[in-house]
Amino acid sequence: AVFRARGTRGEVSRCRPRLTTVAPVLALLAWRRPRRVAAAKGVPVRITRIYDTGVGGESSFDELEIPRGNAAENANGVRYLASDGIPTADDGVLFLDLPQGYESGWHNGAQQLIGVVLSGRLEAETSTGEKRQWGPLEAFMVDDRTGKGHNGRVLEGPARLLYVFLPEDFDAERWKV
Repeated sequence: AVFRARGTRGEVSRCRPRLTTVAPVLALLAWRRPRRVAAAKGVPVRITRIYDTGVGGESSFDELEIPRGNAAENANGVRYLASDGIPTADDGVLFLDLPQGYESGWHNGAQQLIGVVLSGRLEAETSTGEKRQWGPLEAFMVDDRTGKGHNGRVLEGPARLLYVFLPEDFDAERWKV
């Protein structure tokens, strides 16, 4: 499928990939060289959230940590930790390719989502002027559906992103650090 940015608010056209197409890709994203020590120590999985502060429509950043309390062991005796399943919205998963120099313009997130940078480097700026950057295999959450919004740009591209859309009732506050 081809995804193209359109409009001035960063909306994208999207089609819903089939689960049979998405599952192998997600498995590849999750794979890394085995790290027995990291799994045993439970290195935190952190996500930066962009959200509406509720004060004057300003947006800001905060840090979330996904709990992984499910310890297990594979057939080779390697221990690992896993999170609980995270429900997705009807829109499911979206892959997005953005060219070098792309800028979204100021906009709000149409719905709450987790974004994972697969390649390239992104920067987001909140309405207060604070900026954060993400590179390959780093994640962020868009949660500023109201207020002044945020502006995104591709610093090193092209950038490929994976968006996982979350259901309306998803509560990101439970992950707040």
